[in-house]
Amino acid sequence: MKQFTIFFAMLVIAMASCNKEKFSDVQASEDDIFAQISVAKIFSIVNDVSTNYFCLADSSSLNPVVSLSCDTFPCDLLISFNDSIQDSYSDDYLGNISVRINDMWNSQSNTITITMNNFKVNDVKFTGTLTASVDTIFENWTQYGLAGNNLKVKFSAENEFSWNINQIVFLSRGTVFPDDFINDKYYYYGVSSGNAVTGRSFSSGITDSLVFSKICSGGSIISGKKELIPFEYSMRLIDYGSGNCDNTAVILSEGEEYYFEF
Repeated sequence: MKQFTIFFAMLVIAMASCNKEKFSDVQASEDDIFAQISVAKIFSIVNDVSTNYFCLADSSSLNPVVSLSCDTFPCDLLISFNDSIQDSYSDDYLGNISVRINDMWNSQSNTITITMNNFKVNDVKFTGTLTASVDTIFENWTQYGLAGNNLKVKFSAENEFSWNINQIVFLSRGTVFPDDFINDKYYYYGVSSGNAVTGRSFSSGITDSLVFSKICSGGSIISGKKELIPFEYSMRLIDYGSGNCDNTAVILSEGEEYYFEF
């Protein structure tokens, strides 16, 4: 009986260890998904608000509030969400995004520096800097190089992870009117990496372009695929779907599927 009890206890410990390992594995994928969709939303906010401001020269009708300091370039644009403003669809934003612009917004030589200091999306804090370099402008297409290192994403005092991005973004304007962005789509290519909430490092690469559409709940990734490798694990596949606005990604890990809603 004593031997059986010892064996059972060892089995429980082994199962707990296995579950912990699986959590660690899937957590890295979930953190990467969360960071990717959140950065896509933040970048689209900056693009929409800045385009509106520079093209319409109007801040009174904008939500959030925009202030500009610009005698000569570079210009500093402050986008302020002061009262937990909810966008037209589903997300709550609180705090400031600082945007430094080196040239005219639609200039091919423009470099845009986006700084967040405890900026909140649905009560999750984002701290860090993104740099967007305008590479190509053609009719309703704009190509950006989007990069950022050691972005901090904080759910709580105990739950925080860091994320790095080095990606190419193609913005397809869905209309010629600068103040209407509902048909815009962003196509993401490139890589990301980070350290998950569990402390495990990971790296990932986009294999099928991630499509961020503004028509879904204020903006969502509706399709595309990523391959992600947590440290000391084999490759995992992240599938964002085939075009539906379901705010769901599927993680394929060790032959099992995990569904993550964002």
